[in-house]
Amino acid sequence: MFKKKIKNIVDTNLFIFIFCSILGVIFFIKLFGMRILDFTYTNWLLAGYLSGAYSDLPGHYLGWELYRNSPWYFPVGLMDNIVYPFKETVAYTGSISLFAFPFKLLSPILPNNFQYFGLFGILAYALQGGVSGLVVKKITNSFLISAIGSLFFILSTTMIERMYFHTLLAAHFIILLCIYVCVTKKENTAVKYNILIWSGLLVIIAMIDFYQLLMVLFFMFFYMLYDLLEQKKPVRTLISLIIPSVILFSVMFSIGIFHSKAALGGFSIAGANLNVFFNPLWMNSQFLPSLPIGKQQESFAYMGFGMILCVIFAIVTILVKHKKFKIILSDKRFFRKTILTVLLVIAFLVFALSPTISFNDKVLFVYPVPDFIISLWAIFRDTGKFVWPVVYIIMFFAIWIVAKEYKHKIAIPILLCFLIIQIYDLHKSFTDRANAMVVHTKWESSLKSSAWNELAKTKKHIFYLQKWIVPRLRDVYFFTRYAIDNDMTLNDFYIARGINMQVSEYKQEELARIYRCQARDDTI
Repeated sequence: MFKKKIKNIVDTNLFIFIFCSILGVIFFIKLFGMRILDFTYTNWLLAGYLSGAYSDLPGHYLGWELYRNSPWYFPVGLMDNIVYPFKETVAYTGSISLFAFPFKLLSPILPNNFQYFGLFGILAYALQGGVSGLVVKKITNSFLISAIGSLFFILSTTMIERMYFHTLLAAHFIILLCIYVCVTKKENTAVKYNILIWSGLLVIIAMIDFYQLLMVLFFMFFYMLYDLLEQKKPVRTLISLIIPSVILFSVMFSIGIFHSKAALGGFSIAGANLNVFFNPLWMNSQFLPSLPIGKQQESFAYMGFGMILCVIFAIVTILVKHKKFKIILSDKRFFRKTILTVLLVIAFLVFALSPTISFNDKVLFVYPVPDFIISLWAIFRDTGKFVWPVVYIIMFFAIWIVAKEYKHKIAIPILLCFLIIQIYDLHKSFTDRANAMVVHTKWESSLKSSAWNELAKTKKHIFYLQKWIVPRLRDVYFFTRYAIDNDMTLNDFYIARGINMQVSEYKQEELARIYRCQARDDTI
């Protein structure tokens, strides 16, 4: 009787979510340590660029500090001290608007040095474990398989890589939530549920990351398409699409996304290479060598050798038991779901690969695309990121095949073996990153002259006349910290979607003033 009660508790979604979330937290602490959870410990962010490896962390943190120092405006995301005399939104600094807004409200009671990126990181890992555990539970109905399966997602190489360089891009739990909403969809889902769940997902991710926002829109479109095919009620589907879209537009307007004509950039070389799934690159795989990626610099989504073996095992299982799968596919509802899932994967892959199709360092071919399509595509420059949902869908698929085609007493040891291989394959990379977090590079400004203190008494603005480049970011960050400490403004900063044209024109105007010996007295 007691064992039955325990089993009933263990098999609940709440218990699985909490248990798998704890697994995510444990891994986060093992990898990043406890110190970054200290709200006043900012050195790990500021020193992120001093380690020798490129990182956006200093820019994300300093963007938050600038936003915190700026007066409130409407739209609420705007600040006046980052590209003075213009206003720009905090959403373009990578400072995680979802956290920046509430913490700015609390700013008067917060310490001078305050960071929330460690908090965001541990929450992201907790949700990565918890949500993936729920998806695996739904498709396998096993607590142990849910726990084992969640660890594959917690060990996600793309998530680990992003946490060290672009923390907001580690919000992969939003992709998993989309998958969870899709796999748990009931036959007669209420319109209110569709509107509520997709509005919530869109609002959350719009205040974190725009790349994953488009991924959520992809998921929503295919979810609604399935709903239309199932219910055959176009008006219902249209309402379910329009209301979340209107809410999304309102939120984006409120945080200042449409305030200025930000530079969209060009259609960059940051697509995915065809070797993206099995190329470990800098993850120090114990089994596979790193492969060249040519010009496709955003091509990283290594699944890990253990998961690669799991996928191969699942494919072989389907080939061996193809007759059984034909019977499964004969179910009209399941067949419809399968076809739409395949189409969704293809859509993500096409978007991720870009028109330039490469394998290793060789360009295989480039297919023509109309200019107006390219201009829309170029808004999301680093398209290689759109392979992330494909990786997660493939991983869930492999785990589902193993759990479905073998008794749980057999499936659990099989998945456990693959997990052990996965951990061994990536363990050196985990260790290297954990060690890097232990070695605290000291943040120390190069502006040591007492003259800087004197200048701060009479100056209100810092003005860059020359266009700085990435190798000079360290100096930019030094001056930004100086500006923040002395309540000064900057005229230029590293922003993902900066108003480059306006900033450049204003620089020319200021340069002309200097040539006329009319330099501003309140400006450095």
